[in-house]
Amino acid sequence: MMLRRSAPTDMLEIAVVFLCIALFAVSVWLGLKKGIKRLSDINVGLAFGLLVFILLAGPTAFLLKASLNSLGILADNFLRMNFWTDPFTESGFVESWTIFYWAWWIAFAPYVGLFVTRISKGRTLRQMITGMLIWGSLGSWLFYMIMGNYGLFLELTGKVDFTGIMSSQNGNAAIVAMLETLPFALGVMSIALVKTLRSDHALKVG
Repeated sequence: MMLRRSAPTDMLEIAVVFLCIALFAVSVWLGLKKGIKRLSDINVGLAFGLLVFILLAGPTAFLLKASLNSLGILADNFLRMNFWTDPFTESGFVESWTIFYWAWWIAFAPYVGLFVTRISKGRTLRQMITGMLIWGSLGSWLFYMIMGNYGLFLELTGKVDFTGIMSSQNGNAAIVAMLETLPFALGVMSIALVKTLRSDHALKVG
């Protein structure tokens, strides 16, 4: 039986917004080391804890096999995918995703550079490059491999109709529907909510 989500109420959205504002304000008020650094450390711990929980509570064997298979496909098609311009079908994927995110990160680069400069005092250039490019990329890979493949498993087994949810609602509802299939769903969703609260560091750039 596939799960379908109802739309969130206005009161729920307002409550989430005020919770985010309160956490941002307290974090910034406490300062870079006591507030933002502490919240960032908590976020990293919660993120890896959430991934380990999904890996163990979900279809572990499927997640590991699908992740390893995906890495092989990526290695085999890396150059082709990087030079793919879709000249024949003209599906619009390159314009909607690749070029869009090029522009996104070009616009985001000055802000990210300023923030990284502020938090990297005392670190070497090698440490900065390693932290941002290597560890950041590996963290993204882990999230795609575990959460992405878990969502794929739910869709393939008919437990969650992600296609229908995306058509009738949005991506946020699809994420909630996925998390609801896990044990201790309310606690997992609370952790996922805290994990998303990262906008407070924007206030320290100025």
